[in-house]
This record gives sequence, C-alpha cells and structure tokens, in this order.
Amino acid sequence: MTRCLLIGSEGDPHVSCLIEHLAASGVESDVLDILRDPKITQTVSNGQNRIKINERPLSAYDVIVNRMKWRIDPQLATEESFSKFFYVQEWLQCLRGLIATAKASGLLVVGDPVQQAWGANKVFQLSLASDCGLTLPDTVITTSPVDLRASCAPWASVIGKVFDSAFVPAMHDTEARTIPTADLTQADVAALSDEIGHNPPLIVQEKVAKAWEARLILSQKSAVCYAIDSQAHVLSATDWRMHEVGVRYQLADAPDEILAAARQLLERLDLDYGVFDFAVTPEGSWVFFECNPDGQWWVPRRKAGGRPETVLGDLILDAIDKPPASNCASWNHAT
Repeated sequence: MTRCLLIGSEGDPHVSCLIEHLAASGVESDVLDILRDPKITQTVSNGQNRIKINERPLSAYDVIVNRMKWRIDPQLATEESFSKFFYVQEWLQCLRGLIATAKASGLLVVGDPVQQAWGANKVFQLSLASDCGLTLPDTVITTSPVDLRASCAPWASVIGKVFDSAFVPAMHDTEARTIPTADLTQADVAALSDEIGHNPPLIVQEKVAKAWEARLILSQKSAVCYAIDSQAHVLSATDWRMHEVGVRYQLADAPDEILAAARQLLERLDLDYGVFDFAVTPEGSWVFFECNPDGQWWVPRRKAGGRPETVLGDLILDAIDKPPASNCASWNHAT
C-alpha cells in the first residue's frame, strides 16, 4: 500500500478532507501533529542517516505532504507563552530538517516549506504578477514619508496593513499576529508619514471597487473557484476574513485568461499549488491580491459544496505515480 506522511494537525478539516481523498485512491496517511507528542528519532552514525516517526522508518513512506503553517507567535508576554514559543520553534526546526533530509535523499515532498516561503512572499508575487498577465491594484511598499504621500495623493481610497496600533490593532490568535486590511483616509496617510521611518516597510494600495471576491484553488491541472459575496456588510467589505457572518459563498467559474495567468504565476513562483484571492470589479475585471500556498478553503467548501481538496490531492497522486529521481541516492535515510 502507498503510504503518505502528512505533516499538519489532526484537528484541521483541510487535513481530514485530504486524507479521505487520498484513501479513496488507496493511499494511507499518517499525520504528524506536533501538539499530539509524536515520537521522532534521527540518528547519524557511520555515514548513515536513519529517521523514525512513531516507530515507523521513513522508508515506509512514499511521499511527505506538508500542510503545516510555519508561523510562530512572537508575543512572549508570560512564562507559559515563552515556553510554548521555544517548544514550537524547536519542533519547526526539526521538521524543516526532516523535510530537507527526505527531499535530499530522494523521497517525494509536496509542500516544501522553504519553497512555500519563497513563493508566498507578497513582495515577490507583486513583482511577477503583471508580467504573467494579472491586473494589480496600484501599490507602494515604502519607508519614505515623501513617497508614501506622493503615491497615495491621487488615490480616491486607500487600504493598508498598518503596524501602528493607533490605526488598526493586530488581531491575536494562537498561531500568529494577524493584521487585517484596513481603510485609510488621507489624514491617516499624513499621520503615518510622521511615523513610517521608524516602522517596517509599509504596504498600501489603492482600494479596488468590488462587486464580489473570488478564492481560486489551483494547480497546473485542475481548479476550484468560489465567488464570495463580501460586500453586503460594512465589516466584511474591506477584509471579509475579519467578519464572516453573513458572507455568502457559491461555486464559480474563473475566466480562462485568469486561469492561464494564475498558472503562469505559479510556475514563476516555483509552486505546484496555490490559493489565489481576487477582487472582481463592477465592470467584471479580476484584480489579483495574493497567492497563498497553504491557503484556507474549508469555510467556502462547507457552505457552498465542491471538493477543493481534489486539487492538491490529485497533485499528490500524480506525483506519487511519477516520483523524482534521488539526487543523493547513496544516503541510507530510513532503515
């Protein structure tokens, strides 16, 4: 039987959907969830590298699939959170090494976190998206007060992710600090320009008029797309993730030219799979926001149906059928 090691969380519905889809094709999955105290051992002795996970040698697996978010909460306000920070950080370092070792020894890896970190970088994405045929909102990324004011002056409306809590507070969860996209007035921009030199580079964009939004789950072979009616409530109009009550979803078709451009961007980013976010204007133009290689699709799936897990799942099955040749075949990586 073909066996998959799935690095993620057993409580993540994305993972359970993926396991079910793989099982229907005869692939059995083991989940490595760092919050459930898995047993992992790596020994290097006499030139041989051996890895066991829950007493199973790495050679028992045909593929490693990463569905883990590699983010750490940086807020160390209490002794408990300080301890948790290092618990998670040491696990992430170990898993990065495990995945890199497996890949170097020829084991198939889908969702390499190093590759994902490179491809998910929004600054990098913005630098390539226009060349691939995607439409972008006017954007400035800057630490210059002069350039900030000059760029925003012609814009009717401005949005941004602001690090100064005087404008928008960071939302706290157990994985990361999430900064929602917020509307900014020209007065906000002027006030920000007094602070910007002391902050990280700020990303602001001209606000796009939206009729609706789209989430596109995409590989080079297949796609599932959802239309998101985010404009019915003022709290979801700018960033629907911050207020999903009343947000409606339905399955939709992305235009062929958008699919082609998004697939070209995947290729340029060296990603096999991604979850794309678009705004669709009242005139019907699709405006690209970002591509997330481990993006969320469970909520629209639950509310509107469809099987977005097949996009990544079929990619995994195809990869199993055509495994890569080892680039370090002499390693004994899992006996």
